[in-house]
Amino acid sequence: MPGQIRLDQQYRFNAAGKRRRRWLIILCVIALLLILSSLLFRIQKIEVNGCETVSEEELLESLGVKPGMNSIRFLIAKSIQKPVISPRIETLDIYMDWPGTLVIDVKERTVIGYVEYMGTYLCIDEAGYVVDSTHYLTDEMPVVQGVEIRNFRLGEPLNTASASVSQTVMEICAALRKYGISSQIVSMDLARISDIRLYTGRLEIRFGEDYDIDRKAQALAAILEKTPDAEGILHLEDIDGQIYLEKNV
Repeated sequence: MPGQIRLDQQYRFNAAGKRRRRWLIILCVIALLLILSSLLFRIQKIEVNGCETVSEEELLESLGVKPGMNSIRFLIAKSIQKPVISPRIETLDIYMDWPGTLVIDVKERTVIGYVEYMGTYLCIDEAGYVVDSTHYLTDEMPVVQGVEIRNFRLGEPLNTASASVSQTVMEICAALRKYGISSQIVSMDLARISDIRLYTGRLEIRFGEDYDIDRKAQALAAILEKTPDAEGILHLEDIDGQIYLEKNV
């Protein structure tokens, strides 16, 4: 019996030792994987493409990323919690260019006009989103006047009293940009949607109602190209009828 007891004790000792060694090996493997992960998946370089109005520093700060971070942890964290980025950015495409370069492709919103609001100018894009507000007109684009705005939030659609008015603003600004005459239009008056008026330094352009906007903008572009020094009131109300210039008396 004493010999049997010693054998049992030895067996239990050997079994416990094997379990400890097994866990030690597992912990060593985990530690090794963590070390390799930190080395293999470390962000060594960040490449940003497409930033024009938004600075790279501002973008990287809003994303919370910098060289030296673990790329896997960063990508997982950003997929779970969306970062708050500039409203001037429409889309972001983030991916790894192995072994260590994080690539960020940026698509910024294109501002096509200003809308007057309580002493400031709201910058709107092609989809009607307010991407910024400013006290200064830095770009040569039309200033939209006479639009009743309830309120605004950056990164959200222009909140006017009428959805159709918002649509008209976008359509006219987009059409002027399409035909390359945005810089020649100083302002637009949409106080009466049935009597839309545009202004250059020399011309008052009467668009009339909010239909055939593209054709009216195309005709206006052709007229401005052929007669850049024209002055007076240009009537485009009836695009299928008579287009004429009324001289100032």
